[in-house]
Amino acid sequence: DKTAVHFMMDPKCQTRFLTPLQRMGWLELHRDEYEDDPASFKAQERQVAEILAEHPINNDTLGEFCTLALGMMNGPVELLRGVREADNDFFPTMKQAELLAGYELFGLLCLYHFTRYTYGYSEENDRSHKGHYPRERMNPLLCEFLMTRAKKLLPALHHPRLRQRLYSLLALCGEAADDLGTVRDAVLGSLALTGGKVTELTPYPIPEALAVQYMRVKDYDNAAEWFRTSLNGIKLCVVRLKVDSIVLQACLLEARMKSVEDALRVAFTYSPAFSSTASWIPPTGARQLLVDQVEVWVNSLGFTTVDQARDALLSTSN
Repeated sequence: DKTAVHFMMDPKCQTRFLTPLQRMGWLELHRDEYEDDPASFKAQERQVAEILAEHPINNDTLGEFCTLALGMMNGPVELLRGVREADNDFFPTMKQAELLAGYELFGLLCLYHFTRYTYGYSEENDRSHKGHYPRERMNPLLCEFLMTRAKKLLPALHHPRLRQRLYSLLALCGEAADDLGTVRDAVLGSLALTGGKVTELTPYPIPEALAVQYMRVKDYDNAAEWFRTSLNGIKLCVVRLKVDSIVLQACLLEARMKSVEDALRVAFTYSPAFSSTASWIPPTGARQLLVDQVEVWVNSLGFTTVDQARDALLSTSN
């Protein structure tokens, strides 16, 4: 009923009283409110994900997972009206068709979050500590299902916040499926909503996922362009997940495509290891690898210290 819906939508809601599915949905809707306490968000997200961690997704069980998460969208129209009345700022003039589409997107996001730590997560986490960009991994059956359903929702969703969440999901699926076209469409669609720039409204993993896809197909010119776009977002103090991997890969690409001097300028400007850019993201192995590589580059250019190199190179940057 409306009271229950308002309880779910209220930012001050005590999420421990919700069912696991409701709690994950609540977390997704109020992700932005956890900016000052990311550890709490991650802890709650993992706790809910563990419910399904021991149940493999295959042809026999995929339907059960989808039914569980998408069952929320089959609620009565009265419930949808209650959601709209409970949050007039979020649903000011939304029509019923878009509400239904948004409700299905809500279910798709829940399904993604429920299963994100159950397929390839530890392997990619290990790769990130070795300096590689940790790609999104997803069960192929689940990935195809999410991507197909999400693309069908796109024409019905017009609210910028909902479209950004949809583009985020499509980028995640495209990255997991090595589908450059899907990632590119998601990135371009998302940035079109923010004037072509990465802002606080730009969702993960946009636009860095596109840079990595171009790296995968050895299109280094486009990869460099999209890494620069990602770096501009970091410079604006927009917190990006995988920031260490993004900066490391961008530096290696600059050294390959331009010069060691340009690679060092990127490191000194964007990496939390060398700049004053604030980041609550815990340091990863990629950060230490970048520090080690920077020392090698600094020595190769004849500088005696990293500080000397930073002062000299940044003073001559364009």
